[in-house]
Amino acid sequence: MLLAHCTVPFDMIRKFSFNTHFESGIGLALHGELPEGDATIAKISGDLSRHFFCKADLTCNPYEKSLCRTQITMKVENNPSEVCRDYFLKSPIGNHHVVFIGDQTNLFDAFIESI
Repeated sequence: MLLAHCTVPFDMIRKFSFNTHFESGIGLALHGELPEGDATIAKISGDLSRHFFCKADLTCNPYEKSLCRTQITMKVENNPSEVCRDYFLKSPIGNHHVVFIGDQTNLFDAFIESI
């Protein structure tokens, strides 16, 4: 799976460069490279009624000019075709999922159990 966005926190990246914002072609956007390895994709709905947490392996930091500037490819674990087909293509909780470095699924599970 390929994820892209025109910004990324500086404390998540190992290397960066600047480019224009992808959609507008103006201003400044950050192209960051994240460390490969364990990662977590997460999203919680605003009313806390739905959530999605998935462990993934961050495999690559491609750079295509036709996408938002920070780009990562991730191999989703735990039934990847099912996760991508059933969640991302049929019922995502909107856009703008958050990527965390490392496997943080236990932390998110504990959070959901506490509410």
